Amino acid sequence: MESVGLQRVGVVQRLPLLVVNLVAGALVLLFALAGFFTGGIAGALAGKASDRGVVRGAGLGAVAGAVLSVEILEASRDLLRLGRPGWRRSSLMVSY
Repeated sequence: MESVGLQRVGVVQRLPLLVVNLVAGALVLLFALAGFFTGGIAGALAGKASDRGVVRGAGLGAVAGAVLSVEILEASRDLLRLGRPGWRRSSLMVSY
């Protein structure tokens, strides 16, 4: 019976972490979708102006926009963590 009580406490203690991870995942998804659509539109316009084609430009722009927006999100999260104790990176340029 004691193990059942301990398992419930473990779940209750892990619930805030689960909520934080779900919110962080939703934020990454939102940034990726925004970059996908923005890059797709920009790529389609660039493809229309050149002889490469609208569909190819939209596809390349969508992928590039999604990757760029997620990278920007990760860099901003790193900036927010710089002030916390225990954060080891002294400069953001170390990873670039």
